[in-house]
Amino acid sequence: MIKSILNSVFTRGSVALINLLILLVASNYLGSDVIGQVSLLILNLTLIQLINEVYTGPSLVHFIAKYDFKTIYRKGLFFSIIAISVSNLVLFAFKIGISGLFLHCFVISIFQNINGFNTNLLLGKSKIRAYNITILLQPLALVLSLVIQLFAFNLKGINVYITSLYFAFIIPFIYSQLMVTKLLASEIRTNLTFDLKIILKTGIVNQLGNLAYLLSNRYSYYVISIYALVGVYANATSLIESVLILTNGVAPIVLSRVANTNHSSKNLELVIALSQVVFILSALLVVILFFIPNSFFEFLLGGDFIQVKHYMLYLSPGILALSLSNLYSHYFSANGKQMPQLISNLVGVTFTICMSAFLISRYNLVGACLTASIAYGIEALILVTQFYIYYKIPISKLFLINIKNFKILKRS
Repeated sequence: MIKSILNSVFTRGSVALINLLILLVASNYLGSDVIGQVSLLILNLTLIQLINEVYTGPSLVHFIAKYDFKTIYRKGLFFSIIAISVSNLVLFAFKIGISGLFLHCFVISIFQNINGFNTNLLLGKSKIRAYNITILLQPLALVLSLVIQLFAFNLKGINVYITSLYFAFIIPFIYSQLMVTKLLASEIRTNLTFDLKIILKTGIVNQLGNLAYLLSNRYSYYVISIYALVGVYANATSLIESVLILTNGVAPIVLSRVANTNHSSKNLELVIALSQVVFILSALLVVILFFIPNSFFEFLLGGDFIQVKHYMLYLSPGILALSLSNLYSHYFSANGKQMPQLISNLVGVTFTICMSAFLISRYNLVGACLTASIAYGIEALILVTQFYIYYKIPISKLFLINIKNFKILKRS
């Protein structure tokens, strides 16, 4: 398992480095105004993805080993077509985002969401290598497209980034589709049942939680409204969320293992040990950030982003809270328990919606950072509390670092 975790973390780390390169190139050559517009487009794409993942998302992993694979796939494609179409129509009708980009949003979302569905199918079948390659291809295609357009063809403006988004989703879609097609061809027809109602019920609960989690931070994009300021805030958020590569790299392995072996005392000990180790390493990354001068970020990103470190530090307490609680959330999901995550995220987004306008009007971008950080902290506290209640884990075991945790990881 350690090998799988290291491979997954390596992949996530590679993705984070490529995303950093994307951020550096785009910030320096496109500016904060374009970054702001792109951030709103990506937020809309993410909202569509969250709706689609009611069926096709991470919660589906729990059912892949239990239900007929070919039936899961056929129903998923049909659901995706409906969900993508309806979601785009709603965004267009209510003018959420940038009106001139709605057609691009629709086309890109098709490739994005079917690729996301394929990725979760690969994860559910424990095809970790193919899963990791698919994850890596997306930012790699994006950065290559950006670099070629900016430096080889000397192109400028938002269309440069939009064209890159097409490549970023079409290329991994082609690869993941080939991998899933191989799985379908080799799949032996089984007598396993299929219950759409249970999948949708679980997915709705899970995706409501994910939507609430997303809006705990990104809702501020709509409140800030000025593209250039949205761009600065989006960059600060993207950079500090790089700390989560550790927990995000470990999470799919935990999800796949627990989904295929169910709840056990061994799995419980493992997720607690991993959470503590990930939190320690994440805290070290934030400490390193504290000592990096502002001028370094100005040099990397350009003059528009001189205050990025300042905003990152305000966001960091909430990010650290997430690094501790994220694996608990995935443990719940792998065991088919979606309510704990939903409850914590709904409380977090309620705080965001109620307080963001007030804090942003009073403290500008610092207010947006405070809103997100407090919301994330609330979500993490509620999730850890529910983990304690569900599994009756002693408080000392959850929060006190123990050398035995490293031995547990070694044995796994």
